[in-house]
Amino acid sequence: MAFVAADQMKLCGNLTRLSVNLVKVWVYVLAGALSTLTGDIVTARLDSAQPNTGLGYEMDDLAAVVMGGLSLSGGERPSGAPFLGARSLASSTTGLALVFVHRAFRFDRGY
Repeated sequence: MAFVAADQMKLCGNLTRLSVNLVKVWVYVLAGALSTLTGDIVTARLDSAQPNTGLGYEMDDLAAVVMGGLSLSGGERPSGAPFLGARSLASSTTGLALVFVHRAFRFDRGY
């Protein structure tokens, strides 16, 4: 609730004595910590650290968010929706690979 008040209703957040700037700082700290954790997991999985490891995942991320039902123009949805979209995207990509669909017709990058 504090995230919504700090982002969309700054005046209401300030009137309820919510420290809007402190909430924003903690959101950025949480995003940085989760990005670091993700980088550590990818590095551990690939056994190497290359500067272009995450190149090409941007469209997969956007597709997972849209498949989860989030609107790209804003709005509210449950926070688990992008996770469900990512799972369904991964499942469909894996399923297409298992039934030997050609790479030109799959969602993955063909690595």
